[in-house]
Amino acid sequence: MLRKCDPTGYLGFYSTLIFSLIYLFYTLGWSFISGHSIYWAAQNPEFNQHLSGVNLYIASSWQFPLLAFDMLHYPSGTRVTFTDSIPIYAFLLKIFLPRNIEFINPLGYWVALNFICQGIAAWWITKELRVKSWMFLAFLMIAFLTYPAWMDRLRQIALMSHWLILFAIALYIRGCRQQLIPRWGWTALIASAFYIHIYLFAMVVSIFVAAIFDAKQCVTRRYFISILLPFLVLAISLFLFLLPLPPAVHVGGHLGYPMDLLAPFYGGNLIELQASIPPLFTDINYNYLGLSVIIMLLWVVFSHRFKKVDTISNHPALFIILMGFFIYSLSDKIYFGGQLVAVASHSKFLDPITTQFRAAERFFWPVGYVIVVFSLYKLYKQLKPRNFTIIIALLLIIQCIDISHYYEKLRLNSSRQVNPVLDYAALDNVLDKQIKYVYLYPKFLCNKNSGRLPYPGLIIIPLMRYAAEHQLTLNTGYIARQGSNCDNTAEEIAQSNSTESAYIFSKFDYKNLNQVFELFQEKANLVCENLETVYVCHF
Repeated sequence: MLRKCDPTGYLGFYSTLIFSLIYLFYTLGWSFISGHSIYWAAQNPEFNQHLSGVNLYIASSWQFPLLAFDMLHYPSGTRVTFTDSIPIYAFLLKIFLPRNIEFINPLGYWVALNFICQGIAAWWITKELRVKSWMFLAFLMIAFLTYPAWMDRLRQIALMSHWLILFAIALYIRGCRQQLIPRWGWTALIASAFYIHIYLFAMVVSIFVAAIFDAKQCVTRRYFISILLPFLVLAISLFLFLLPLPPAVHVGGHLGYPMDLLAPFYGGNLIELQASIPPLFTDINYNYLGLSVIIMLLWVVFSHRFKKVDTISNHPALFIILMGFFIYSLSDKIYFGGQLVAVASHSKFLDPITTQFRAAERFFWPVGYVIVVFSLYKLYKQLKPRNFTIIIALLLIIQCIDISHYYEKLRLNSSRQVNPVLDYAALDNVLDKQIKYVYLYPKFLCNKNSGRLPYPGLIIIPLMRYAAEHQLTLNTGYIARQGSNCDNTAEEIAQSNSTESAYIFSKFDYKNLNQVFELFQEKANLVCENLETVYVCHF
């Protein structure tokens, strides 16, 4: 009975669940979760990439492989994976929802799931560490639910699933404690991570590799099965869901979005470092740990008792993995306080990795979470229970005050209103009901102005949203890691079904209608409308 009432038992689990739900509804509210808040009406945020991908995938007929659909990147099609539309979630929705369903927004429910799992991860890690302290659980839960890098991912919802990293840490701790590899837990987690987001998958697999060595399991048949099973299941699933892959985008092997060396210590309310970090870092990099976590880390590192605990030798593989993540997060250009202090060159053989994982700063996420868990746990082991409770209670108050502005920004972002880029009403007036196909030019990544230009120049995402709302087939799309033929515009227009197609040209790239007319072989009955940001042509 006592076991069920301590923080690692049922009471701890349900307390964590209830707190996470209260925090979720207080922070976002039901209108956000149900997909009806003003936040979801915006055209140009990146969540529309995910939202459009989900809806057009559901509206498409079943294809093989199972994640394939052709209502984006028509006619060759794409995979819902490449729209960052949380493939495992989109696939389940496609199974249970009818094809003719109207435009839906299920992303709010996925955000809610992430809030809940983020809190449950704190309970699971507490359970695996066998810590009988409610204050330990409370600090861990609030630290996870207010982790700045996680709160910032509301703009990229597929990357909000930080609980995958935390679940991997919990499984790692379980394996080290029991000296075995939880095969089914790792199998489910690795497969889920792969079909949620590739970055999170890379982090989870890396922690799994550390678990293989640090668990110190006897080398037996069970050991090899535990290692191979996750990858065997994943390999089988690839032939069902993804393979063959469409042609990839070749963007070079350079890294992007580096983490400043000061980032883990920069950005607090209570102590403001006098550094001049440019917007490249402050808008993208939210790897601040919080003042209380920094205090705990320094306390543990410099305390006399820490020297008696050979922590690194107990977890060498994890330490090496985390050091690798930290070094990679700095990118090949190392900054300190916004100043470039070193440039590192990486070998060509690393290009396949650096091309796929260009947002280097994200790889500090597992490092930050491990620092939180490690510092808190070492403090728990060093202090008497009463002293620990008092000190952590004070540190919890400091942490909440120090990062409160990140939380306020989360609430502000979840209720923001953004000016539209495309006039949807004007498009409705121009496009006839028989239109089924839309051709946008330039296609994604075919011109520097058409793909990644800051808003309002980004036409592709708003048009994807419009296509999804009207179940129209689009010849392009904001599709990661997939290439387009940029030289076949006139040929593609000539081969299209002119009676059921509309052709849209971005004014950021086509400065006048003469440039547009030159692309059409047949000009009879061609009508082009001049809208605010685009030309719309049809026959």
